[in-house]
Amino acid sequence: MNRLARSGAALLMALILFSGLASAARADVVVLKNGDRISGKVAAMAEGKLTLETSYAGKIVIAWDQVAGLSTDTPIKVKLADGRLAGGLAQADDAGALKLSGDRDLRAPLAEVQAINPPDAKKLKVKGQVNLGSDIRAGNTDKRRYDADGRVTMRWDIHRVRVGGELHREENKGKDTVDNDLAYLEYNRFISERWYAFGNLGYSRDVFKGLSSRYAFGAGMGYQIWQSNISNLSLELGPNYVLENTERRGERDYVAARWALNFDYWLWLERLQLYHYHEVFSRVDAAEETFLTTRTGLTMPIAAGLAASVEYSWDYDNDPEPGKKEEDSRLLFKLGYHW
Repeated sequence: MNRLARSGAALLMALILFSGLASAARADVVVLKNGDRISGKVAAMAEGKLTLETSYAGKIVIAWDQVAGLSTDTPIKVKLADGRLAGGLAQADDAGALKLSGDRDLRAPLAEVQAINPPDAKKLKVKGQVNLGSDIRAGNTDKRRYDADGRVTMRWDIHRVRVGGELHREENKGKDTVDNDLAYLEYNRFISERWYAFGNLGYSRDVFKGLSSRYAFGAGMGYQIWQSNISNLSLELGPNYVLENTERRGERDYVAARWALNFDYWLWLERLQLYHYHEVFSRVDAAEETFLTTRTGLTMPIAAGLAASVEYSWDYDNDPEPGKKEEDSRLLFKLGYHW
């Protein structure tokens, strides 16, 4: 190897070494109360959970009350408990505080930090999913079953829109044995960080329940208890006008109180998510007439937006059509695309 080649190889090795050292030096550092130091990239902090992205263990979630100090190599945005927003480089502080160096220097106790890198509230954010399931058998058993569902949530500024639906069909030996579907649309307008007013519209149909159609629409108030990339929980309550058309009773309409709950939580961040939804309608002038819809399940992301889910649904109507049962349940295994 001539001198020029040796010099080139040495220069290349030096560049690789310098690049590795520079990369390590650029890492954010979280200091825990037990003295441990964890390096990575601060992604966000919400609801008392700090998410740190690492090259060696993926995303790590750390309880914020266990953090003693934080330093970053790039600016972060911070929201304090009193609503103030600040940005800058976080610098190490031995007194249990977060010190930011930016356009306006800030020093605040860690306990007063409500969020780090909160999402831009005015930017349109769209989340959704489409799931499919099927069971097709031929031969001695002749059965075909198809299940599909999807939902989309859009949020921008003080507005949120939810839309979704389900479709279920089954044919056994040439005869229909399942034929039902539902759809919903809801608009939320936030009047504070937690409280929002809503308007909702729902539709459902189930041939084997004797339900030709059921429409429900109304308004009310909701409260967003949690809202983050890790967990979400909201409660809603309000009056609804219900219009039904059934096989034996024909058309009827009444006013009902509606209560709904939406919940999801990452048991294992981006690996396993638990979700639950229910919607309850109770007739105002005859409280014994109540019907509800529930969906509970686990979602497991696979790759590139693909996810597998197992879901248990339980629907209840304590005043069904004559000859029909009060309860319907279903266990589904689904494959879907989530974004």
